[in-house]
Parts: sequence; structure tokens; C-alpha cells
Amino acid sequence: MNATEPFFAYAAEREKIREIRETRDIDLTDDPIFQTYRFTNVFREDDKVTKYIRKNDPHDNFSNDYNFKHQIFYTVMSRWFNRIETLQFINKHEIIDNFFLTGDRNEVLRKIRHWRPTGPWVTGAYIIHTPNGMNWDKLEGVVQDIYEVWADLDNLNDRWKSEPDVTMEWMVKDLCRYRDLGPFMSYEIACDLRWSMFKDCPPSDIMTWANPGPGARRGLWRLFDNEEFKKSSKAGTRLCVEAMRLILQEWRGGVGVRSDEAEMREVEHTLCEFDKYERVRLGEGRPREKFKG
Repeated sequence: MNATEPFFAYAAEREKIREIRETRDIDLTDDPIFQTYRFTNVFREDDKVTKYIRKNDPHDNFSNDYNFKHQIFYTVMSRWFNRIETLQFINKHEIIDNFFLTGDRNEVLRKIRHWRPTGPWVTGAYIIHTPNGMNWDKLEGVVQDIYEVWADLDNLNDRWKSEPDVTMEWMVKDLCRYRDLGPFMSYEIACDLRWSMFKDCPPSDIMTWANPGPGARRGLWRLFDNEEFKKSSKAGTRLCVEAMRLILQEWRGGVGVRSDEAEMREVEHTLCEFDKYERVRLGEGRPREKFKG
């Protein structure tokens, strides 16, 4: 068996489920793991929250001087909350636009807390870290972190405008300078910008680089039985990126689903979901979210 065969089999079954759900056919899959637990789509652009963020992107309503900064700010704020009900509320009340123009974080807190006093305000899809030791709840922590980016937007604008090659890797490193924006969240924001601000001129490394998160590292370890993949050292990271490039070559060569659309993002993302699937199959654990058919 080819080492990557289980990976591509997982991706094919998950993509089949997405296609069937779109036709409202209730007989999704015979796989008991997929029947029980929630796994995200193979292609991130098919996810509900991502679709909502794309559909409701308002940056064209601003003048050219504001477009660049507003696009980044809209993306940062949307992905920090990452919950459709919250995004619907803040879009309806123009909270993102007002926050962008005024930086009034207290007004943001007041409006959202009046709407939903005790949450939930943010997604449950992944763990969000906010400042420790400040006695803030999740809402205040997220708003304060968004404010940190707002306060530095002019500097961010100068850096990005002057950078000759704004790659995915460069964006992640630059975004990581902000409080609580680690490699994971920064990569999520960079992936959003790849399909919004950089849709017509994609970063040059979309086929050669991705940020390997812990789940993707474990996925590679499961495929190739090499403990080095799980190490977060520079050498371990290089090894992960090289392996993901090889998987992408297979995928683009016709082995994987929708092979002409796959990029490094899909490899990294699917490795993480594949690891979740294998943990269940091998009795090592289970995902946090159940499938809601």
C-alpha cells in the first residue's frame, strides 16, 4: 500500500459526504465514524463560516485609501469571532466598520454584550487564546486582541505595501507579532486573504508552503511513521513542509479529489482532519464535536 493511500481515501469519503449533503440526501455514508463525529470539509472555502465571510465582505464600500487596511481588519475581526450568529449581528449593526473607523472597543463590547450577555460569542471549532491574568471573559479578550491590530494598522499597512513579495509564509510571520495571534490563527487569516485580497494575484508560495499545525504533524507521523514530524523544531517543520509538497504533487497529479484545485492549504488542513479520524478509528480519542445530521 502506498503510504498516502489512507489519507486520500479519507479525503475522498469526506468530499463525497459534502457533495451528498448539498443534494439533501440523508444517506450520507456507511462509515460509522463519519456518521458520529464532525469533520470539516476538505476544501476550506466550502465551510459555512468561510462562505459567510466571503459573501459579506464589505471592503469595497470604502475608498481606495481604506480598502487595504479595512480588508485586513475585516478579516482579522471576522476570523477571531468565527461564529455566524455573531458575524450576522456585528454586520447588521455595522460594528466592524465603526470599530475600524473609530477604534471604540468599549462600544463594541457594549453592543455585543447587550445582544448576548453570556455568550457564546466565538467559535467552538478551535481553541482561541486570549490574554491571561486580566480577569477578562472571552468576549473582552477577543475585542482587546482585535484592538491591538487596529492600533497598529498604519504600521501594518506600511510593512505590507513595502514588502516586494507578500507570501503566505511572510504574512503568517508578520501577523504573529500581534498579541495572541500565533501561527495557527495567523495562518487562518492569511488563508482568508489569499481568497479575498490576493484572489487575483495569489501569493507565490501557495503550492510550496503551509504552516504545519500539531494535527497536521500527527497526520504525517501516522502516514510515514517518523517521530521527527511531530517535533516543532525548525528541522521538523522543514521536514513537514517537504512531505506536504510531495503529497500535493500526488494530489495535483490526479490521485486526490478535485485535483486541479488543491493547494498546500488543503494538504495541511486534511492531514489534521485525517489525524482526528485515525484517533477515533484506533481508539485513541474522539473529536470534540458530534455530527449533526
